[in-house]
Amino acid sequence: MLRFLLHSDSLFGKVLTIISTIVVVFFVIVVITDNPFSSYTTIDEVEEEKPVSIDQLQFDSDRSHKDYYDKENDQNIYILSEESEPIINPRNPKELKVIETEKLAVQEYYYLSIDKILDYRGDHPIKPLKFTSQGDLLILGTTSSGYDLLSKITASVSKTFVLMFYTMASFLFFGIISGVLIGYYRERFVRSIRILEFTIKTLESTPLLLWMLLSVIIIQRVLLDMGKSPEFQLSLIFVFLGFFSSPSLSKIITNKFEMLKSQDFVVALKLLGVNDRRIIISHILRHFCFSSILFQASYICAQVLFFDFTLQVLEFGYPGTLGSELNYFNIDKNNYQFPLNTLISILFFFTTFLFYSARFFESKAKS
Repeated sequence: MLRFLLHSDSLFGKVLTIISTIVVVFFVIVVITDNPFSSYTTIDEVEEEKPVSIDQLQFDSDRSHKDYYDKENDQNIYILSEESEPIINPRNPKELKVIETEKLAVQEYYYLSIDKILDYRGDHPIKPLKFTSQGDLLILGTTSSGYDLLSKITASVSKTFVLMFYTMASFLFFGIISGVLIGYYRERFVRSIRILEFTIKTLESTPLLLWMLLSVIIIQRVLLDMGKSPEFQLSLIFVFLGFFSSPSLSKIITNKFEMLKSQDFVVALKLLGVNDRRIIISHILRHFCFSSILFQASYICAQVLFFDFTLQVLEFGYPGTLGSELNYFNIDKNNYQFPLNTLISILFFFTTFLFYSARFFESKAKS
């Protein structure tokens, strides 16, 4: 780990690597533990008790609050009906008193002394590093809508990590398999390898974004008619992202195998009766291709982040991902810019971490 943190040639690079690693590790821990600092989820509005003044109360339009007062305590009384949806809640619901139906001749009305009323919504947004009355720590504060910002980001990062896993699995599977087949078995299966090479050339000749937009349109239309869930559609889209990106890994592995398969140690292993599977996995992939695979995987993870945001901007995206949250706060009309700046910073540090990871593994692959 220390070698990775200090591998950059410049002091600026070392500082960026350390900070980005801290940010990534923090969010990995928060995702695994499901935000241990707060009990609020992405759908729970943060409630903060706040004293209420008479000016904040909403009275029934046909009744004036001046007509109702507490003679004993000389306090104004809040009047509401069963059909009302008051924005102010009582400190204790049991303290509500009912005005008799016969006297009003219409319906039951409730009244409560003003000193018994609290506003549970509080003032939003709440600034970062604030404790709620329930003991929850709002590390990033709340959004202007009253939601715990860290919980929202944690949920979106978690979903984005899942998409990274699908993309990585597809990318590594197709890239490694095609690279091994072309690089190691070219002379054995000539026709099949030519078809595979033609397929890879076709994938490379068309821009990745075009392949993905076509895939998104087809998946959304076909799977929607089949009744597949949006989660399944999104997972399949990122599986295709890994597939269409795999030729870059395939070429690297092919070159490695073509360079190594005639080396003396490979010939010696074959003469000793070692099977091809063991030569490929235990010797060539493990010792000569592993670092190259890791630096390509780092790039593809960064690609997932930007492709997710691209889908949101083009209105092909799905809710709940890091890109969707970034796009939401980007187009939000509210003047509160902290959530947007926070998400941009997180995206920057995630990308920086992946970039320096790729450079680190690339340097190891060349050494």
